[in-house]
Amino acid sequence: MKKGAIQPGVWPVDTLILCCSDYEQVVRGKGRRRRFDVPADVDEYFSGDRPLRVPGAWSPAALLLAALLGCMGVSLPVMFWTMLADVSLPLAALMWFCAGFVQFAYIGAAMFLVARARSLGLRLFKGLAAFHLAWGAAGVAAAAGGSHAAATASCALVAGGLVWQLLNSSAFFSWVNFHLTVRKVRFNREHRTPGA
Repeated sequence: MKKGAIQPGVWPVDTLILCCSDYEQVVRGKGRRRRFDVPADVDEYFSGDRPLRVPGAWSPAALLLAALLGCMGVSLPVMFWTMLADVSLPLAALMWFCAGFVQFAYIGAAMFLVARARSLGLRLFKGLAAFHLAWGAAGVAAAAGGSHAAATASCALVAGGLVWQLLNSSAFFSWVNFHLTVRKVRFNREHRTPGA
């Protein structure tokens, strides 16, 4: 492997994070180079007028659905617990709204950043998967102890596993790498030296 090359991560999503971080370093002017090594045929492909076929285009939609399933696994136990605790309806509604809004805003921000080939978005989804897995496992343990309200947290456990699988799927890797390559090509054209 040549000097300065990206070392592959333990998981595919970790490799994507490293690649996106390298891109961000160059864009911010903190990298040693001012151009990306993009093969000529790839550069010509992105400069054509024909519609681009985005690989793995289904994977972000599946990731979004899995993340929303996890939100359900978090929101439903909160809803049941507020009902069992005899919380006043206005306060319970506020808690449900805040729980849902925070989760939807988190997922929306993560997806927006991933589509722009930002490493932070991938890190946010990794954190979401870990949170859903932990929440779901705690809910299943509580359900085994007799808490029926916690049983709905099993949705979060399933969703966390799905999110993690999708983050490390070949389709999602291709989709993120496609958007990263597009941005690299655009960066090279914007910083092309005269006469090059």
